Amino acid sequence: MLRIRAVSAIAFVIFSAAAAAAAPETPAIPWAPSLADALRIAKEKDGFAVAEFWNTWDSTCRTFEARILADPAVTAFLSGDVTPVRLNHDFNPGLAQKHDVRVVPTMLFFDARGEVCGRIVGYAEPADFLRQAREIIDAARRFRAAIEKLRDTPDDPEAMVDAGRGYHLRGDARKAKYHLQRVVEIEGARAAPWRALARLRLGEIAMDEKRIGPALREFDAAIAAAKEAKREDVEQKAVLQAALCHMQLSEFAQAAERAEAYLARFPKGDDRNQALFTAGFSRLRAGDDAAARAHLEAIERAEGAGIWAERAKELLKGLR
Repeated sequence: MLRIRAVSAIAFVIFSAAAAAAAPETPAIPWAPSLADALRIAKEKDGFAVAEFWNTWDSTCRTFEARILADPAVTAFLSGDVTPVRLNHDFNPGLAQKHDVRVVPTMLFFDARGEVCGRIVGYAEPADFLRQAREIIDAARRFRAAIEKLRDTPDDPEAMVDAGRGYHLRGDARKAKYHLQRVVEIEGARAAPWRALARLRLGEIAMDEKRIGPALREFDAAIAAAKEAKREDVEQKAVLQAALCHMQLSEFAQAAERAEAYLARFPKGDDRNQALFTAGFSRLRAGDDAAARAHLEAIERAEGAGIWAERAKELLKGLR
């Protein structure tokens, strides 16, 4: 839910006078004049539009602009791969309500048909933001191809996983679970790699629905299936997600063990800094200050740790 801050009368007058002002200046990014324009251009290019919902008063939005939108790689992505547009949440309540935007900043992704195909909510480091953005675009492309393929081969496990992922990112959990559960029920070696991925996706849906216990069971099933199918990419994600489930259940010893298992198994994993923070925070909550300090100090020494280094520094203040 959007945070609300009190504004003094003088500040309110100044804010109102600037109501029609343009978004904070980021000249390197060619923002479209409106969402309608961005969607039109995306349709003409058979590409994607990205709408950033932001606010002038939100500190996270200011950090997002200064550290993410100003990043050269992010600027290049928004300038070439997609058609971007900025929408002030306060001045576009109808669009925010239509697309269920409750938190700023939120980046909404639209496909060439003008349909929402994914979103990134809150702050993310530049590399993580780009990874998520490209995953959304790739999933959207695979979704359309999967829907076409399922018309001819309705039992294709790869297409069902891609359809399930696409429906999930579009906010249709019912259809997503239907396709993914069908994959889980397919027997035989042919579907084994896709069963592991289907379990992972079902766990992610359960996490979004705040059903942490069922999510943990799906992630455990995904880990077992991934090991059997030799899908290290799935195993890597499922192990960390399982650690986060334990943390949300306040099972801090188990959370630390899972995060440490990730670090031992995947020492150069994409989410190493998050795993270190999860292990450090969980060890701290479990009362093991020495182990917590070791994990958190490892984040401080890491290159490009970004927000994880800042969070680790805050926790280390109480340990030094």
